[in-house]
Amino acid sequence: MKKNVLYTILVIVLVAIAVIFYLHDEKSTLLPGSSDFALNETEKVDSIFLQQDSLQVTLVKKKGKWTLDGVIPIRKKAIAHFFNVLTALQVEAPATKETKEEIIDLVHQNPVYVEIYSNGNVIKDYLVEDSKYKKGATYMMMKGKSTPFLMSIPGFEGDIANLYNVEPSYWRDRTIFSYSAIDIGSVKVIYPSGSKSSFKLNYNDEGFRLIDLDQNRELKSVRNDRASRYYSYFSDIRYERIFSDQRLLDSLKQGEPFCKIAVKDKNDNQLTLETYRKPSSGQKDAFGQKSNYDLNHLYGIYSKFDEILLIKYTEIDPLFKEIDYFRVD
Repeated sequence: MKKNVLYTILVIVLVAIAVIFYLHDEKSTLLPGSSDFALNETEKVDSIFLQQDSLQVTLVKKKGKWTLDGVIPIRKKAIAHFFNVLTALQVEAPATKETKEEIIDLVHQNPVYVEIYSNGNVIKDYLVEDSKYKKGATYMMMKGKSTPFLMSIPGFEGDIANLYNVEPSYWRDRTIFSYSAIDIGSVKVIYPSGSKSSFKLNYNDEGFRLIDLDQNRELKSVRNDRASRYYSYFSDIRYERIFSDQRLLDSLKQGEPFCKIAVKDKNDNQLTLETYRKPSSGQKDAFGQKSNYDLNHLYGIYSKFDEILLIKYTEIDPLFKEIDYFRVD
């Protein structure tokens, strides 16, 4: 009887030891730091670096706002969506022994390099596999480690690498003017080829003031309803995309703008936009007549960066008012 009890106890102890070793082996597969891809606290992140081939982006938080390279504001929705990705990452499984070397080769073929910083210190540093030979599943591997992990995001089907966008234009906020009407101090609109239409509109505690820039004099009266409505048009003016052409940029700068708009806020901070007619490519107007200029787009040069903006007419047309619009009949 005693022998049976001892035998039972011995079996239990051996099973317990086997379980402990099994669990240890399982945990050792996920070595500390080798699979810690997901972010827990996004608030502490102050810089993100992404690179793939020749493309790269550096996202920097300055005074609580995210910027591209510390200069250009980025889209709030873009950074919020990216943080959702970083916090939702889940490890499905490490690569099997049979496929490990093959997966490592795939990871190194065309990876997205990811570095995430907090207070100047790297807190995440890994590679995201983006192989054209393995679609529908994404592996990640910590820099300096040798184990790739199959990753997933709940509710997402597809290549996770696509969510790590390294195209700078994706991140850029396309806003040109974003003012609350009560924050605008003045708007100056200059038509170089039609100076009689140019004006400056000021607002202070006494109301609106309209200045005829051609005559350099203030008008005695102004349509306040139209002036206040005009100020409201500056709340959300955006460009469609960046148009990269250095020769064209140099040419535009040497030419005459169609219209120049300068906006000052109540702290005297100024933003300016110079717009230029875009030559037509054989387009016709509603009456079938050929136009010398593009009927849908024009070019813009913005004071915040030295690049050409492609702007839709429907987006910016409300700003192209002339002085007569504000005159009292």
